[in-house]
Amino acid sequence: MKSIEKIYFLKYIFRRILMIMVFIFGILTFSFILIRFMNIPTYFYYYSGLTIQEYSHLTGHDLPIFLHYAKFLIGLFSAKWGNSVLYSRNTPVIELISRSLPITIDLIFFSLLIASFIGFLIGIKSASQKRDIRYKIIHGFYLIGSATPLFFLGLFLKFLLTDRGLLPFFPDYGYLNPKLGNPTFTTGFIIIDSLITGQFHFVIDYLKHMALPIFCLSILAATNITEKSRKNMVEVLKQDYIRTA
Repeated sequence: MKSIEKIYFLKYIFRRILMIMVFIFGILTFSFILIRFMNIPTYFYYYSGLTIQEYSHLTGHDLPIFLHYAKFLIGLFSAKWGNSVLYSRNTPVIELISRSLPITIDLIFFSLLIASFIGFLIGIKSASQKRDIRYKIIHGFYLIGSATPLFFLGLFLKFLLTDRGLLPFFPDYGYLNPKLGNPTFTTGFIIIDSLITGQFHFVIDYLKHMALPIFCLSILAATNITEKSRKNMVEVLKQDYIRTA
């Protein structure tokens, strides 16, 4: 019996993996079709410093479609993603991603950490309360947070609390003060690199720049975590073994 269940489980895993591979292949093919048949804007040639023929040869647009698709896949999986012609002229895309990815990970990590702490704390607390004023306040927090667009909250806080706003408490752009430069590169994560090299002033400045973005992301995420944790806690409190105890 166990061997039959194991076979069914392996078949299920295989089907799921196969579906994921087909889905990824479909996305890649669709992206390639858009790139292949999209007219390349003139400013691409201008900013890259190449002629139309040179740029088409560089990107593979002068190749037959199947060879172009093969070049597209090889470049994708070997991290040869070309150079940026707009954001940072002739800078490799992989280099731009490697610069931004640690900052993005910091945003996600700290936002989820704060959102989880606030959401679980308030959600569990509200589940143990009857429908009193505290419950109404928490429910109102959820309704307002779930209905507030992220960009609106970001713009509002930028207008209110940044250098160009009403109360200049936080910087309004960037992740470090340009006058400070950058810490010695070790891992790419500014906080870790600053602590390793003993450049603690970078940590303070970095957190000051990241405070508002982290606050926006964490508050809106906390509203959903609050409601879900409250509902789950209410369901648990309704169980017979809880009421009996």
